[in-house]
Amino acid sequence: MRRALPLLMLLLALPGAAHEGEDHGAAPAAGTGVAAVRWLGPDQLLVPKSVQRLLAIRTQPATQDRLLRQQRAAEVLATPASTGALRAPQAGRLEAAGAWPQPGRRVQAGELLAWLRPLLSQRDQAQRRTQLAEIEQKLQVARINAERLRVQGEAAPGLVTNENVYREQAELELEALQKRRELEDAALSQRMPIRAAQSGLLYEATVSEGEVVASGQALFAIAETDRAWLAVASDQPREAQRLRSAQLLLDDQALPLTWRGQQPADNGRFGWRLLFEISAPLPRPLLPGELLSAQLETVAEPAAVLDAPWCVPAETGVLVWEHRDAEHFLRHRYASCAQALAQAGSQTRWVTQGAALLSQYR
Repeated sequence: MRRALPLLMLLLALPGAAHEGEDHGAAPAAGTGVAAVRWLGPDQLLVPKSVQRLLAIRTQPATQDRLLRQQRAAEVLATPASTGALRAPQAGRLEAAGAWPQPGRRVQAGELLAWLRPLLSQRDQAQRRTQLAEIEQKLQVARINAERLRVQGEAAPGLVTNENVYREQAELELEALQKRRELEDAALSQRMPIRAAQSGLLYEATVSEGEVVASGQALFAIAETDRAWLAVASDQPREAQRLRSAQLLLDDQALPLTWRGQQPADNGRFGWRLLFEISAPLPRPLLPGELLSAQLETVAEPAAVLDAPWCVPAETGVLVWEHRDAEHFLRHRYASCAQALAQAGSQTRWVTQGAALLSQYR
């Protein structure tokens, strides 16, 4: 057996280490030397346990999942359950109530954000004015009836008392007509307030001052800042199925993320958005749209193992060392690492550490 001099020096310098899942017995005592390594065939190498320790050989099943850890950009999203969207109650023109609300501003529940002045067509305005004239006519009649019954009660208290049912009905009818007239008049000329439905952060304002909006159109969005979701962009259709764990890296902390699903990318872009909910309490408030860093752990696809440590580049293709039994190693030649992975059996064990050293034996 022949060995290169640099390899022999490396063997004498390396510390002892046992490879995964096997007992190598007691380590050789100092001064006993290194046991012989020899070829048993063209591609079969016998490596004593003592040498395996010196080379720090490690093995693992060829079909075992290979996990990749990647840091990816993550966009903060408002938690759907804690998002309050304000919509226009009817068509109209928006007017400012002081400074126009801008995203990033904190608001309180019930705070006035804007005014909505109803916007009606000429036909609708004519109908409303007709209804208002009819109500005004009924209101005059109701006032006369209520006043007449009041005067009768004062003139003949023995016949008509304050508890007279007709007088009470007349007063109730007068009150109802007055409220109806106020509502109709407000629909024609008065402004309607747009108030915050909940406390939180105003993170979206889709309209501007003076804009004409339709009934039901979204105006503002408010979200809580102590809860949030994250969206991670992906261009791999099966990445969600290969996901094993995810963490948010924030202020020197690793916060666990809970998988919530995926959706197509926005604005017609190719790809998907992986959605996560932050499971742990937040060290600080997060703003929707803020970019953070997330660590994803996924199972590698065959195309992702081209630089695997068990795959040693050769003059033509690659070399892979298989651990057949305690001291026997078999060398395989493949066109690529992906081909080696595809042809591996369920009982195959590969050398994942020290494969390059084994390949130096001649």
